[in-house]
Amino acid sequence: MKKQAKGVKGSIRLVASDLDDTLVGKDKSISAYTREVFARCRAQGIVTVIATARLLASTQKEQEILQPDIRIVSGGGMTLRGDKALFFQGMGKAETSGLLLLLQEAGAQGILAGCRNRMYTNSTHFAASPTLHKALLHDFKEPVPEEACQIFFRLPDEGAAEEIKKGFSHLEWTKYRDGTYGVMAKGVSKAQALKKAARWCKIEMEQVAAFGDDEGDCEMLRQCGMGVAVENALPCVKEAASYITKSNEEDGVAWFVDKYILQSG
Repeated sequence: MKKQAKGVKGSIRLVASDLDDTLVGKDKSISAYTREVFARCRAQGIVTVIATARLLASTQKEQEILQPDIRIVSGGGMTLRGDKALFFQGMGKAETSGLLLLLQEAGAQGILAGCRNRMYTNSTHFAASPTLHKALLHDFKEPVPEEACQIFFRLPDEGAAEEIKKGFSHLEWTKYRDGTYGVMAKGVSKAQALKKAARWCKIEMEQVAAFGDDEGDCEMLRQCGMGVAVENALPCVKEAASYITKSNEEDGVAWFVDKYILQSG
C-alpha cells in the first residue's frame, strides 16, 4: 500500500469499482466475500456503484449478484439506477454511422456499437456470447437508426487506427489492455459519470472511494476522495491512486472496503 488508510471509517459514503481485473476474477467470477461486503455496504447506508467499460447487456449478472445502487456502463456513456437510465450521452446519429462505416471499410474486427437499449454489429462474432448475442446484425453501409454511447472494435494495424482517430479526434478514444479500442462522445468518462452520480446522491467527491486497474480508471481515482488501485493494475493507475490494495484474485476491493471503510460490528 502506498500509505495506510487511517481514520477514514465513517467518512466514505459511496464506493465505486471497475469490474474486469478489479472487482471480478479472471474467470469473471464474484466471490462470496465480495458479495458479503457489498451487502454490508448497503446495510450501512453506503452507496455502491459499478463503473465499467462494458456495455449494459454485459453487466446483468453483476447487477443481479451485487445489487449495486448505480451502474455506470460504456465507460461513462450511460448511468442507471436499477434498469432506469439516469444519464445518457451519445455521440449523435450522424457521427455514429460515419465512424461505423469507416471502421467497416478499414476492416476493423469485432465492431460493436452500444446504444440505449440495443447493440449493433456487422459480424456474427458475438452470436455465441451469453451477453452480447442479442446484438443486431447491420451492414454499416446503411446508417444505424440511433446514436451510440460507445463503439468497440479491434484494428491490428495501429497506423490505420491512428488515421481514423485523426478524423474523429473530437471524440474520446481509449485503448484497453486487451487491444480493444473504445470510442465515446467528447467529455465522456467514468470520472465524469461518477461525479454526476455522486451529485445525484448528494454526496461530495471527497466522500467517494473508487477502485480500478486500467487506464480508463485513472481520472476517476484522482478525482475522488480515496482512489485505490488493485495490485495487478497498470503502472499509470498505481501512480494515479492514493492507495494500492491486493489484486483482484485476492478480493482486493472487498478486503480494502472491509478493513478501511466499513464500520465494525
